[in-house]
Amino acid sequence: MSKPRRPPKPRPKTRAEFFAREQEMWKELTATWRDLPEEALVQPGACGPEWSVKDVMNHIAAWLEVTQRLVGETMRGNPATLGHGTDKFNALRYAEDKDRSLAATRRRLSRARRETLAFLATVPEELLLDVKGRAGWWIKYNTYGHYSMHVYELTEFRVGVVVADATARAGRGRSFKLTTTIPPTISREPAISRQSTTSPRKRMPRTKPMTGNT
Repeated sequence: MSKPRRPPKPRPKTRAEFFAREQEMWKELTATWRDLPEEALVQPGACGPEWSVKDVMNHIAAWLEVTQRLVGETMRGNPATLGHGTDKFNALRYAEDKDRSLAATRRRLSRARRETLAFLATVPEELLLDVKGRAGWWIKYNTYGHYSMHVYELTEFRVGVVVADATARAGRGRSFKLTTTIPPTISREPAISRQSTTSPRKRMPRTKPMTGNT
């Protein structure tokens, strides 16, 4: 069954529009796990058969963190390399982070976003907004473009899996409210694809690198 889609929004044309778009998609993303019980956040199946919501949080944090390095190297005119293919990068980060506690994961994600946004505030606007360039591609698809990749599947998990837990809690007299509307995902551009089983998959920029190879 295909996922709901909505027409892509115009790309941000100013720095202010970029940060507004990032904030909009961040709110959509974090709404998918807001108010869920901790046991649901560490339950496999939120993204593919293995990943939990906590795993997705660490995954997003890892890409935010690496964005600072990649864009910084590009701005300095140095080769900006991920060091691995995307699938291997995701697998290595998953193995490193899967035993991280939920509390530590939340702190890491908050810190990674805060530091990345502070860094992006220093990036020249022409680089920040040029998604055809190496730096702009990394920035878009590791911030709001990346968040949007996970919204639908995480919301499906929230509605389809955790509603049963919410019903049980309500039967025991505990208040537990869930938003059950599944927001359609932003239409993906050809540069992004997904694996159907485990981790999300990104492709590297198709444009000619500014420096080095990925």
